Amino acid sequence: MQEIGTVKRYLPWMIGVVSFIVYLTTMNPTVSFIDTGELAAVAATLGIPHPTGYPLFTILGRLVTMIPIPVEPILALNIFGGLVTAASVALFYQLAVTFSTSSLFFPLTSRKKGAQENVVIGTSVAGAFTLGFSTTFWAQSVAIEVYSLHLLFLLIVLIAILKGVEETKVAASAMSSYLLLFAFFLGLSFTNHMTTLLVLPACLFFYFRNFGFGKESLRRLGALVPFFSLGLSLYLF
Repeated sequence: MQEIGTVKRYLPWMIGVVSFIVYLTTMNPTVSFIDTGELAAVAATLGIPHPTGYPLFTILGRLVTMIPIPVEPILALNIFGGLVTAASVALFYQLAVTFSTSSLFFPLTSRKKGAQENVVIGTSVAGAFTLGFSTTFWAQSVAIEVYSLHLLFLLIVLIAILKGVEETKVAASAMSSYLLLFAFFLGLSFTNHMTTLLVLPACLFFYFRNFGFGKESLRRLGALVPFFSLGLSLYLF
């Protein structure tokens, strides 16, 4: 039983490693299509690309090109894209488990908790690999682009708000630290890609659906604004 528990604990890491190894087999060794050349050049020189500027991607890309490994900068950036995409597969597994075991949606009964957990884990693993090896998702792993990082941050944002709302509501907490992380990473996600805006209505609906429009709910939401602004401030670059 202890071995099973250990496997469950390290499953996200195992999923990420397997995905990354598979992605490496189709990795583009050089410049690819569309914006990859521009984005790679901007990362290597710490420049500014076309609007909306992508400051987070640019800074992280620059750090990647500074790592002392014996490969061309473009290959290092492509590997980084594959690594981030693989991490997104692992996080999708975590999101599926978090959603499926949340007391806000599907509370587990104590009598069948063990069996239900195994079903959740099995289907979450299957779902993660199905998404990770789908054509559109896999395509983000083969060459450097802003979308691989976008996937990662959207998943972080969704996990954080799920955990934050549940912890605040169920534990009657004044403010879960996960909500603070949600606000901060939401701001950071906007500095990578503006289509983050598309997930915002769902997040707000989920928040108000659980907390209502009362004074305490609005006060708590207002307290998240500085953390969101801190993440968004990367645009000062």
